Amino acid sequence: MEWINVKEKFPNETALLATKSKMVVIGDYYDGQWRVNGHWSHNGSTWISDYKFDDITHWMPLPEPPK
Repeated sequence: MEWINVKEKFPNETALLATKSKMVVIGDYYDGQWRVNGHWSHNGSTWISDYKFDDITHWMPLPEPPK
C-alpha cells in the first residue's frame, strides 16, 4: 500500500495516518477534523484516546485483519 497525501484526498473510513512528527496514528477525517483513536510513536508505543491532531500529512487504508 502507498501513503496518500492529504492534499490529494481524505480518507472516508478509519485509516492509518502519518503526522509531521513521525507518528503513525489510527483515526479518520470527519466533519472537517481529524479524529484519532490512538497513536504509536517511532520509539515505543503509547495509547491516546479522544485526541485531535492538526499535523496529519498522509494516510493509507487499514490492512485486512489476520485470518
